[in-house]
Amino acid sequence: EQMAIVGEQNGKYSKTIFSVDKVYDHYTLLNCKLTTGRTHQIRAHLKSINHPIVGDVLYGGGEKSLKTNGQLLFAYKIKFVHPSSNKQMEFSVELPSYFTDVINKIKARLPSRRRLIQLYAALLYLLLNRTKSIFDKIK
Repeated sequence: EQMAIVGEQNGKYSKTIFSVDKVYDHYTLLNCKLTTGRTHQIRAHLKSINHPIVGDVLYGGGEKSLKTNGQLLFAYKIKFVHPSSNKQMEFSVELPSYFTDVINKIKARLPSRRRLIQLYAALLYLLLNRTKSIFDKIK
């Protein structure tokens, strides 16, 4: 069941702190820090700002062309206070291969630096010629 972002009177408080790790054209690798632990919290918050998680069919990120095997949501680090010892515990791991495989697919779609320079040069040429023709009409 999909969760929703609602006003303070109708729902429970939740907070997610986002930071951008890397931008890939139409995709962004984020670090998310949860200050609360609500059901589907990250998924609902990202959908609410029109940035659903890749592979998340329920919350609108089910892009089929990347052929993900589920949503690209992964806890690389978890930190908590152990209930018996009261000691701070922290565990972290690298991104799994299914995650890095999709990142590599996204990188492969990006135009090369040379191609971007060609596109920018063509755009600049069009803009300059358009501006020239506008000024010619004004004279």
